[in-house]
Amino acid sequence: MEQLQERLIIMSETLEQWKECQRNWLYLENIFSSSDIRKQRLKDFTDFDAVNRQWTKLMKKVSAKRIVKANCSTTRLQDFTKYNQAMERIIKNLDVFLEEKRSEFPRFYFISNDELLQLLAHQQDISEVNRHLNKCFDNIK
Repeated sequence: MEQLQERLIIMSETLEQWKECQRNWLYLENIFSSSDIRKQRLKDFTDFDAVNRQWTKLMKKVSAKRIVKANCSTTRLQDFTKYNQAMERIIKNLDVFLEEKRSEFPRFYFISNDELLQLLAHQQDISEVNRHLNKCFDNIK
């Protein structure tokens, strides 16, 4: 019973780390798919690129063997924990980057991080920039 309980605990922790990893990966993949953000944050992109390669390789292995018991091991738990730590560092670096942008132009404090990232990612597209002007400047209409 103790072995089974230990196995179930490892499976549960692995699945929790897996969900967090997938959530972080989706968030960062969306950000770094933009070439403008990629140019501005090249180091973070290379860090994400390394995690992305590992994530893709791991998901191919999981896809080949779709058995929960086989995919929830202490090794996988360690892998997901390592990926989550790397992605958390990247997210923190992105927050610092956004804070720098806000200090350069204080009106950016009026929009959320996601909106600011979207604005920076599409800075060449004036229609995308116009969508966020209302939040940056009161009574612009």
